[in-house]
Amino acid sequence: MRVSMTARLSPSWVPVDPSRGPGLAYASRQFHHAAQLATALGISYLPAAADDSHTNLGWDADLEGLASRAVTGGELAGEGESGAASRHRPRIRV
Repeated sequence: MRVSMTARLSPSWVPVDPSRGPGLAYASRQFHHAAQLATALGISYLPAAADDSHTNLGWDADLEGLASRAVTGGELAGEGESGAASRHRPRIRV
């Protein structure tokens, strides 16, 4: 039995023709490198979580894209969550 992927997709999504895969390899590699940079923010400045969630990317509706977890100014200064947080919350959007 073959399951159709289009049945599970949002109406605004359009399936990609599998024959275009080889032509998307460069874009896929670029995205992979960008994602590594974005997750480095959490790896470097957020307290480690047992499930590695500090390293994940999540959908940010305001940015309309994948983004790293927010890091406060205090975390960037090595002060942790209890430090004086900046008004700016650096994020990296992918």
